[in-house]
Amino acid sequence: MKSELTTVTSNERRSFLKKTAYVAPAIVSLTALPSFASSGSGYRAKDHDHPIRNAKKDWLKSKNAYKVLRSEVRAKIAKMREARREGDKSDYAIKRAEIKAALQELKKARAGVKEKRAKLRLLRRRGRQNV
Repeated sequence: MKSELTTVTSNERRSFLKKTAYVAPAIVSLTALPSFASSGSGYRAKDHDHPIRNAKKDWLKSKNAYKVLRSEVRAKIAKMREARREGDKSDYAIKRAEIKAALQELKKARAGVKEKRAKLRLLRRRGRQNV
């Protein structure tokens, strides 16, 4: 009885080893690409696919340009005040005219910033309504 059991067990063992001999190389040969942790699905959409992202970029660019322009106007005002303190009337008049033109440009830039901010808010509101 015992010899029959050992032959059955050894036959099963042999067949199992034969099967695993074919399966193991197949498993080892499967290649896996390394993946790195990332947020979201890993899909990086193009900028033209995201109107909100584009609107935000436009708004930030115009806002930064406005800040630069505003600092330039402030520097011109400081120079104009210095010319007035020194008593140089011709230089003061020239700088005052420059400042008037710069202030008009600053107003236009500020209006552009407000317009782009309003556009961004509208796009965000629409996005929340669609969800």
